[in-house]
Amino acid sequence: MAPARPAAPPTPPPLRPPVPGGRNPTPPPRPPVPAAKKALDDDILSFDEPSGEAAAASDGGDDAYFREVFDQFVELKKKCGEATGGLTFQKFGDKLRKNQKELIARTGCTEVKFTVYVKDGKAALKATPVKEA
Repeated sequence: MAPARPAAPPTPPPLRPPVPGGRNPTPPPRPPVPAAKKALDDDILSFDEPSGEAAAASDGGDDAYFREVFDQFVELKKKCGEATGGLTFQKFGDKLRKNQKELIARTGCTEVKFTVYVKDGKAALKATPVKEA
């Protein structure tokens, strides 16, 4: 009797044909990624939108702080050569109050600190949650 032959090894999958020019083929496009919520340190001001509900409640201490931030913001806009004609303290304060309220609700912080800075050659405002006062 003849000895048993081992089974043939499995055949590898066929190779892709070569691409002209020796380059790898372009992968198919990826599906779009859904837009994430605005990051906490993004510029929060956009005075083109109307200031609605945020004008409701106002805290005297916040008004003094918001006035200080407003003055810094206006000064920086002027240094950057930006127009300040349509910018009013009322609109600015309303926007800060609205942003402060949303940030406190979203993060559970006790306070919000606003920082004026230059972003892409323009004055911008950053809101930072403060956990403990």
